[in-house]
Amino acid sequence: MRLVLPSTSGKAKLTQREEALQALSDDSAMRRLRAARALFDVAIAADRAAIAAQLEREEDSWTQRALERVLARLRDGAVFTQSTQADPDENDLEGVQAQALQLATKQVLHEVRPAIQAVESATRLNLGERFAGSATEAALTRLTELLAALQQLGDAAGAPRIQQFDLTESITSLLSTVESGPVTVTVARTDAVLVAGDSALINLALSNLVRNALEASREGDDSVIVNWARREGEAWISVLDNGVGLPEDALSAATEVGTTTKGEQGHFGLGLPISLRAIESLSGRVILAPRKQGGSAAEIRWPQ
Repeated sequence: MRLVLPSTSGKAKLTQREEALQALSDDSAMRRLRAARALFDVAIAADRAAIAAQLEREEDSWTQRALERVLARLRDGAVFTQSTQADPDENDLEGVQAQALQLATKQVLHEVRPAIQAVESATRLNLGERFAGSATEAALTRLTELLAALQQLGDAAGAPRIQQFDLTESITSLLSTVESGPVTVTVARTDAVLVAGDSALINLALSNLVRNALEASREGDDSVIVNWARREGEAWISVLDNGVGLPEDALSAATEVGTTTKGEQGHFGLGLPISLRAIESLSGRVILAPRKQGGSAAEIRWPQ
């Protein structure tokens, strides 16, 4: 979504331009993004050096794209008019949707968390020793888990901070914290694999895929294999299991919020949507497929 400026006098437009340039150094990523989008309308050739300098130090990928469009417009010598303003592109719309998701989950958590905590405190006081093991305790625990899942969904929509890191080190560190129970988790490599991306978002996506694979592989002779690589301008991680798998007609629905193939008890249907949202923030994709020998294959891919 691009900030649409009303027709103004030259003096007013200069003031808005100056404010937008100053806002590029704001601590808030959202304010910097709004400023970059406003500059698409009002920046002049003399601003090119300042905008290019901000692009060099900018960590927010949506703001980076907005600044790149400003520089492209200045380089091409285009003059903005109300009638020639470009429509928002797909990346713009994706950024707006992600911001809306972040704001919505943040507001819900802000309002609901204290209420649940208050209910739990009052119930503990009223029930005393009867609270432990009660249906009320189980219901409150499930609500708390739901809020944690919503927090993950909001985090997954965050603007990525792109840095180079060792994917092998990141994955092995994550897997060391996973409770696999009787299922064997095998990594396919130990050598360093340098990639660019946001390791927090990638780990968020991967942790949900690994958890899904483990939950589908409950027997002691089941195994989960995790492999990864970087080649041909793309990095990828695969998670293979030989568990119950997914029916082919359920693959497309599995990434919808609220969809689960594990039954209703204990699951909110948010794991795959969280993985998808996190990787989409990196302009990547999540691929799900059944394995011929049984089980499922899940892949994370994002550009380099």
